[in-house]
Amino acid sequence: AGASSGAGEGEMVSPDDLVLRVAVYHPTRQTLAAEYKVLGSQTLAELRRVLYCVADCRPDVQLGPRVAFLYIPGAFYADPPTTADEPDLTEPIRNWIPRRGHNPFRGLPLLPLQSTTLASLTLRLGQKCVYVHAGSCAHYFLFTEVRRVHPVDDPVRRAAYPDPVFFAKPKVRKCTVCRLRHCRWVCYGDRLCIASPTFFCDPCFCMLHYKKLGSHQDTSISPEEDHLYQDFQAFSYSHE
Repeated sequence: AGASSGAGEGEMVSPDDLVLRVAVYHPTRQTLAAEYKVLGSQTLAELRRVLYCVADCRPDVQLGPRVAFLYIPGAFYADPPTTADEPDLTEPIRNWIPRRGHNPFRGLPLLPLQSTTLASLTLRLGQKCVYVHAGSCAHYFLFTEVRRVHPVDDPVRRAAYPDPVFFAKPKVRKCTVCRLRHCRWVCYGDRLCIASPTFFCDPCFCMLHYKKLGSHQDTSISPEEDHLYQDFQAFSYSHE
């Protein structure tokens, strides 16, 4: 469960607060990925912090700035940049000039996530909103319910919100080679593979790429000493 920033563990939810139900969809399959209950007094930044996607686990994303924005019809919402070279993901959208017609996003305000509460938003239930992060990973999300806090059906402590009420079972690929074990590695540009990317379990990955089993986990051994060949890219894999 997500904790509201600045809220103590024992702080109670006001009986006058609102509860909004948010449905978030998978970026490619467009199936329901997660649902949360969020308080109207919480900010969009608090909602954004609990939104999970495996794209955030990519090495290039973890090493770079965690840039993201929400689009809720009428405005864009993002954190202010922390460095001068941090990209504004909304800029190409807001300044796009189509060959015909007009850009419906041009002139829309860019507002801060940190200070915008959900209760301050003008919403239509079921209307598509967009969450973009990790460069270009885009999720649709919808507000499906708005109501007062219920003393029995809802958590009574603020620290329980945003409250995750549903998570879809993640898809995990099987190894391309043995087709028995779950994938742990994904390889790109591998000379011995018929497709790129190719997915490997630990034993198959080691047998194909290393002289000694298990040496891929030994940081004291240099790649030159133990790789059978090095002209490929490999990344850890968890799920999709």
